[in-house]
Amino acid sequence: MNGKKRIGFILSEISMSAKGKFLPGFTLIELLVVIAIINILASQLLPALSTAREKGRQANCTNNLKQFSLAIEMYRQDYEYKFPYWLSDLQPTYLGTNPKILRCLTDQHNGEFGHGFEDWGASAAGNWAGCDSVLNVGAGAQSRNNLSANCSYLYMWNPDPAPDAVLFPEGMASGTSWRDYSQQMLTSSQYKGHTPVVRCLWHKNKGFGRVLNIASEDYNVYLSEYYNW
Repeated sequence: MNGKKRIGFILSEISMSAKGKFLPGFTLIELLVVIAIINILASQLLPALSTAREKGRQANCTNNLKQFSLAIEMYRQDYEYKFPYWLSDLQPTYLGTNPKILRCLTDQHNGEFGHGFEDWGASAAGNWAGCDSVLNVGAGAQSRNNLSANCSYLYMWNPDPAPDAVLFPEGMASGTSWRDYSQQMLTSSQYKGHTPVVRCLWHKNKGFGRVLNIASEDYNVYLSEYYNW
């Protein structure tokens, strides 16, 4: 038998032997155990992935707040150190034309419902007072720039009335604007030197963490609760 025929014969024998041999597989119990282990691992990994994703969104928000601080300061230098009426007023001159700069990634409504905290006016039952949104039909909202329809952030120097829950603890009358409230906080309160100018409430709204703020005085980004900053 020559070499080629011999190799062919050997391969044929191996093939026939393999076909006749029983190759054991997984039993049903073993498969169920593997599936259970995979489910346990997934249940442990998914919250970690969700947390990491939210941390990325918070980092994006922090970057937006820092850009707001630069834009607000440039605006103030051009307008006798007055604050703009709305964040949207900073477009396009100081913030460009990209509407995404006014969006928090945790805000699934893309800014349509403003800052999203119902206790402070972001409610379908009202006129969205204090929200830099096209849904806001209040008198102060007429001064906003409609280049961007919506904004996820609470701008503390807007001209709309602040909620009584914010005003009364500071001894201010109902109907006082956010703008006047912030001026009072900036100059003659316990928060003097540490008053927020822009706040992102969405991370707190969704239970992912605390409120992100940028300070009026030094533009540092810091964390706080809704009412205590």
